Amino acid sequence: MRTQYSSYTLTEECLERAGEALIPWFEKGKEVLGLEEYPLRRLAGEVAELSSALIKGKREDYMGKYLRAYFSYFFPQGFLKTYFVLCEMKKILDLSWGKNLKINDLGTGPGASLLAAREVFSHLNPSLSGIEKNRQALELARKISGEKILPGDFSKMKIHGEIALLVSSLSETRFPLKTAAKLWENHRCLVVIEPGWAQGYSLVMNLAKRLGPPLLPCGGYRCKLEEDDWCHVALPFALPPLTLRLNSLLRHKLKYLKFTYGVFCKNAGLKTWGVRLRSPLIKEKGKTYFLACSGGKPIRIEQRGRPGGGFLRANCCDLVEFEGNEISPSVFRVEDIKIKTLKEGAG
Repeated sequence: MRTQYSSYTLTEECLERAGEALIPWFEKGKEVLGLEEYPLRRLAGEVAELSSALIKGKREDYMGKYLRAYFSYFFPQGFLKTYFVLCEMKKILDLSWGKNLKINDLGTGPGASLLAAREVFSHLNPSLSGIEKNRQALELARKISGEKILPGDFSKMKIHGEIALLVSSLSETRFPLKTAAKLWENHRCLVVIEPGWAQGYSLVMNLAKRLGPPLLPCGGYRCKLEEDDWCHVALPFALPPLTLRLNSLLRHKLKYLKFTYGVFCKNAGLKTWGVRLRSPLIKEKGKTYFLACSGGKPIRIEQRGRPGGGFLRANCCDLVEFEGNEISPSVFRVEDIKIKTLKEGAG
């Protein structure tokens, strides 16, 4: 059976832009925190303690206790993840924003996602605000961004705007689904980004049951993954030198940024769609392939023969086109995949 799909990609150019946009904000934060003079091994030890606490679910005042460690290791990741997702929104979604776009970053921490939003939507002169309950993180975000950061617990507040950013913050609320439903009433879009664990995927899928399937990354289709599997992004972002040195000392081998996300929007459509790659290129047991998603259904795209240019250049999250033989209900064997780029639009 011959099958043909059509689509485009933006991943490659977005990755490069995100890394460039991050550097001045990261350098400013380093200066505010005095990280140039802070002992590197001591900082690495604090990152290890913080990571262990987060994995174990011990979140009591971690932002205040480990602020230098959090900024050094997680600020770049938060910025890059948010930049990528908002870049997808701008290019893939058919949205008509007015001037002075109102964006709320909820649980903003040191302000990484707020600054990513400023960069991506700079052409719309966005009105930005953040909410953070930790006083030390709040003050750092104010000094780095110069934006309005309000103190408080966003899950207990009534907030209005066009976009609500919830980056690693919704899962930390006591009632995440109830909080999201309340925010949904007063926002046009909810952007939920969580760590790439099963719990993050489960939260996004539970939101999908309430709000409808997310437009991104799913194209508005209901996810048909089996219950013992979960979907997450793995993108090869370039991290700042300090973060890379910490990563080396900790032996974390952080090659990809892994996260789960869902963008839920009212009165919006898609400019284009296709088959979504949901893994980096995989080489094992003599086969070269991508895991992908077509209409919510997980599929596998195998390379026939030596990898062609499209296979070698494509990234996780790309939308691709191909012609190939369907060798089983979920496996396609192809000569190569084609990648197209959508021109920048008003977004």
